[in-house]
Amino acid sequence: MTPKMSWTKWIAIFLIMTPLLALAGCGKSDDGTGSVSGVITDSSGAPIGGATVVAGTSSPTAITDKDGNFTLSGIPDGTTTINVISPGYNTNNVTVVVSENRTTTFAHPIQLPDVDDFGNAPVITNASASFSGGVFAVTATINPTNNCPINACIISDARAELVGYGVGTKLSHGGSGSIYTGNITLPAGFSGPSALIKIFAIDNAGRVGASLVIVSVPGASGAGNFTSSTINGNWGGSAEYHREAFGGDDRMGDRRRANLSFTISSGTNFTGKSAIIDMERFFAGAQWGIVTSSFNGTSTLIDSNLGIYQLTSSYALSTNRTLDMTMTGKLDSATNPAYFVGYFQATITDATPHPVIHIFGHFELDKGLNWGTSDLGGDWVWSSFIRTSSFNLTYASPFQYNSAFALDGTSGDITPVDSGNETLYATTYTLGTSTPVTVTDTSLGEFHGVMFSSTDGVNRSITGLLGPAKRHVLGFEVTSRANQTARGTFWGSKIATPPHYATSDFAEKRQDGVLIGSIWRGFYYVSGSATNNHIGAICYLSLRADSTGNIVGGKILPLLLGSCPTVTHFTGGTLAFTDMTDGRISGTANDVATTFHIAPASPRNASMGVYKERLSGDFSVNNGGTDTGFFFLQRALIEIE
Repeated sequence: MTPKMSWTKWIAIFLIMTPLLALAGCGKSDDGTGSVSGVITDSSGAPIGGATVVAGTSSPTAITDKDGNFTLSGIPDGTTTINVISPGYNTNNVTVVVSENRTTTFAHPIQLPDVDDFGNAPVITNASASFSGGVFAVTATINPTNNCPINACIISDARAELVGYGVGTKLSHGGSGSIYTGNITLPAGFSGPSALIKIFAIDNAGRVGASLVIVSVPGASGAGNFTSSTINGNWGGSAEYHREAFGGDDRMGDRRRANLSFTISSGTNFTGKSAIIDMERFFAGAQWGIVTSSFNGTSTLIDSNLGIYQLTSSYALSTNRTLDMTMTGKLDSATNPAYFVGYFQATITDATPHPVIHIFGHFELDKGLNWGTSDLGGDWVWSSFIRTSSFNLTYASPFQYNSAFALDGTSGDITPVDSGNETLYATTYTLGTSTPVTVTDTSLGEFHGVMFSSTDGVNRSITGLLGPAKRHVLGFEVTSRANQTARGTFWGSKIATPPHYATSDFAEKRQDGVLIGSIWRGFYYVSGSATNNHIGAICYLSLRADSTGNIVGGKILPLLLGSCPTVTHFTGGTLAFTDMTDGRISGTANDVATTFHIAPASPRNASMGVYKERLSGDFSVNNGGTDTGFFFLQRALIEIE
């Protein structure tokens, strides 16, 4: 089956009327244009820096800063669609009325859910651009993957944007092969000396592939307030990107982080070090962890008017592994720069016959940034995902569970003592610290500690990285008891005002603050069955929930393997939090013949991920008997038709 609508119509496009928006300031002169501003966040409300925001089909464009803020100027007055694109997240678009000489500010953030099935995002290769006669000619090879849920993968949209100048073009497919082309006219006021062009491809599941091209522009003035030495100084921060959960073509994806610390001197050279979460399916679990490396590289000024720079480096992660890294972004100021935000590209090559790893994400670097144990102080909710395990039941893989606790920023202990919650079980287990959680590298934000569950004697050794805002963590954990070991990742957020969750989190919040129904889509895996030949079945699952958690739609369909009940439309059921502090959930979805139970009577339960983008845990469903196992759903903006 093919999708019924293009990506720009996947979500219900709604008109946000002037009374629902805050209008402020003056725009340009009386030229029939206005401006739009707003904030881009993920599902939890955390800002996304380096996202591309496009007005209309291809221009104007803007890049969000480290706090997710953007302003689009020069938009023709009238109704226009604002498109938001960032690899690793679902594309989103909203319609707004632009008023001449006014700035229309969205009253609430535009949210981008993390994309599911990230390993099957479109692939862009052979991206290039040439400049002649005042025109950039852009060419790229763009292919969908061959592994899409339910229906065939197709490229729904492809475009190229001249970063920073508010112009771009839709790329045209010649009708045969996979070559896409388009032209961008050099805008008035271009400075250079080079141009940064970003190429996007979006498929019918909302997944985004991206690539960058730097083009020299002969004769460009190169005039501007930024120089090659403006970026000099000590910098620290993070590159964040999405990766398949197990490093292959999985239907689960998650975020990864590389923290960076370096010094740029003499305007062109820099030295530094990195800490990267490194865990791939072709390595044994015992080899997973955080790899720290030193590197050096060069800095190049791309645009002296906009403050766009490119940093490149190639260095060894280990004896057999090499990382080629490019960071292309924008400084916030020519006189007193405080942060550098943009796009992160990397390729990891192994001397042994392992797959080459391609990474595309976004980064934030802050000048003079350092971390300390005090930055860990506060209330936290963490989600953990078990990827490999020798446990027989409780910590068996795959499984996600949450933890809620407060850390003392001086001692690194959970406080009050042994007061944390671990939600792997239907009955909450007490969580404490046997080794304080402390920052072990202040320049890279790396921390380590050992938590323990006094209820069942399980130790969790954690090594992680703090983000530049010091409100988010990502890392690697090893859980052990006697001769049993489980390994996986964790990610967490500092909670300003607990509890972290509310029933409204099952819904979507529009840019006018109205709650609307949400789509959760993914799969379930059968590990236990009254009919043994169902074990190993992988079935497509989606749930539609309204603002109160009521199930108003969704489906079950065969996906990859085994027997699945056919549900074309769930007609009832509910989702609810059993604990709003740690995110445990329960619920049912049913039609006439089938009932899908979330967190049934079981030693384990289900939870919403800390970023509020994932529902995951144990289930049961009637299918000629009772099938049980693990389900994984990601918040989405479209249903698979």
